[in-house]
Amino acid sequence: MNGMTINRKTAWQIVRFVLSGVVVLSTKIGLMWLMRSTGPEWLLYLFVHIIIFFVAYFLHTMITFKTNFSTKNIFKYFKAVVFIKIIDYCIFSVAFYYLNVVADLAIILATLAIGIIRFLLMRTALLAEKIY
Repeated sequence: MNGMTINRKTAWQIVRFVLSGVVVLSTKIGLMWLMRSTGPEWLLYLFVHIIIFFVAYFLHTMITFKTNFSTKNIFKYFKAVVFIKIIDYCIFSVAFYYLNVVADLAIILATLAIGIIRFLLMRTALLAEKIY
């Protein structure tokens, strides 16, 4: 078979990543729903992203990649995901404000659009491994 093959360890990381992603997405939608009448959606989504950063770091450190918490890791994680967070926020904003998509659907679209890139960047940041 030509091309890239996925070993068992990577396959389980992908499974755990998807499961952690479901928890993160559910938390994101739940927080937006709880705070829906407290301010404009763009501000709420920004606040939710700050909370989600820490939730996702915990899940991906402890569950997805089974590595240790450390100051070094959280800074590496931040560098890996900050660009993705900005893209996520932009996709949400465009979908919600310009395409008039419901906030929950806009969150799902933004999350799905960048899922694979997020996995590869987080894996590289938290495990310091090549992505192929």
